[in-house]
Amino acid sequence: MALDLSNKQWPVHPSKNPEFDLSSSHVKNIEKYHHRSFTQEGAMVAMPLAFPGITTPIPADECAIISLGMDSTRMVFGGTAGRAAHVFAAMTRGVTGIVHDLGVIPGATACTAVMPAPDRTIFLAASGSFGGSLYSHPPVPWPYDCFQEWGFSRPGYTEKARVFSDEGIACAVFDELRKTIYGVSDRTGTLFAVETDHPEWEVRTFGKVDAVHRFSRVLVRDNGGNIWGTACNGSLWRFSPEDERLVDLDIWIPCAAGREIHNRAEAFALDPVTGIIYGSGSSDGFLFAFDPEQQAVRSLGKPGVSPTIRALTVGNDGRLFGMCGGDDDIAHLFVYDPADGTLRDIGTPVSLYGARTYGYVFASALTGKDGELFFGQAERMSHIWQYFPAIPQRERA
Repeated sequence: MALDLSNKQWPVHPSKNPEFDLSSSHVKNIEKYHHRSFTQEGAMVAMPLAFPGITTPIPADECAIISLGMDSTRMVFGGTAGRAAHVFAAMTRGVTGIVHDLGVIPGATACTAVMPAPDRTIFLAASGSFGGSLYSHPPVPWPYDCFQEWGFSRPGYTEKARVFSDEGIACAVFDELRKTIYGVSDRTGTLFAVETDHPEWEVRTFGKVDAVHRFSRVLVRDNGGNIWGTACNGSLWRFSPEDERLVDLDIWIPCAAGREIHNRAEAFALDPVTGIIYGSGSSDGFLFAFDPEQQAVRSLGKPGVSPTIRALTVGNDGRLFGMCGGDDDIAHLFVYDPADGTLRDIGTPVSLYGARTYGYVFASALTGKDGELFFGQAERMSHIWQYFPAIPQRERA
């Protein structure tokens, strides 16, 4: 039997209520609540790891982006991890908008560092069943625009040095002045150096950065060329290329009381203008700022509930951006402004353009030529994310 709905009193939308006040705090709070879970300022775009409509993306389970680098033309390169390790070139300037898969590194399951040289040669650190090796890849030509035909070449990788046969490479950085790659192994924390202009690519080691193997799997190079990382209980160590000395320091990155044994740096980001090194701790997810000149660490607070922050980068305006969230979380984008000391959660990454995409896990980040930020998604099916930060409004005179 049909229901008689002719006299039904239907709910009225609040905006049609004559007493509805757009300026009321209640309405503003409702609007803010509905949108606050996701990116609240700026815009995010998730790019597939392919040339859309032309090539297929890097396969699932092989596309977790764990390292990013940028060459002198501001072309972005990324290294992946999974069943196989790929390297890709991302071109987003001009009429490009493509990601070119440069192919699988033979036998590798993780590309832990992508290090473009001034001549645009790409140096790579990779790990697999063979241990840990350094590779080179020739420069990738700039396509100018993709209206014209452009060849997608894959010249392949050249293994330059088998650094370790029984363990992989956790991280590596390139010193352009000395033409030397510095890195640390992933199991024993052995620090090594390889001169790239040496014909034999001889490997030199300088001992272990930590005796009990509770060391950071990330490194950072300061403006003076020194290499930094953390050892047991989150204490900082420094390697000076000038005298080739590895020194343990009585300086600790912040964490909650009693959690020191679980603490190590999970991400670093250098501000090239001020020389400040930003970082995150693994035990509780505290951010910190380290001044290498003063050798002083300052806690910046905790940007989210998650204890995991693996992606940090300093924007062109000096603000620090990052992603917090581990394998069991959904990521949150945050920003720290050193001008006023504020630390804000911007929200969960979402891309509304093309296929709607949400970001859960990120493990790398860098800042592009025009101030855009790149974040490497590290999931079973990943994208390279671009974030265009909101530009603060200038005060009127």
